[in-house]
Amino acid sequence: MSLTLQAVLKSAATQLGFGGGICPLTGLTSSAKGFAVAVAAVDTPVLVIVPTDGEVEQMVADTRFFLAGLTGVAEDELRHGVLPFPSHDVDPYRGLTPHLSLIHISEPTRPRL
Repeated sequence: MSLTLQAVLKSAATQLGFGGGICPLTGLTSSAKGFAVAVAAVDTPVLVIVPTDGEVEQMVADTRFFLAGLTGVAEDELRHGVLPFPSHDVDPYRGLTPHLSLIHISEPTRPRL
């Protein structure tokens, strides 16, 4: 990434108040969330939890993009630094749903008469 982009991203992060420690951020778009995470990850490791598996890939892509822009690190190197961890409901190595014996299915409770 160019030094101009790096300067613009760092200036934007400062103006937005990102990177000043732990603080709740609300009302951000998915890209803005990725930017905030990337700013925080420049100095320290960060763990981010998102509500759904679908949002994991978007967060990883956005964070890698902005982290590459902020630090100048190649995106290929960031593949080892920004890692997705999908939920435990799906086996990420086979692409299959878990066996039914592993899923706990509770019966609806019936009122006693």
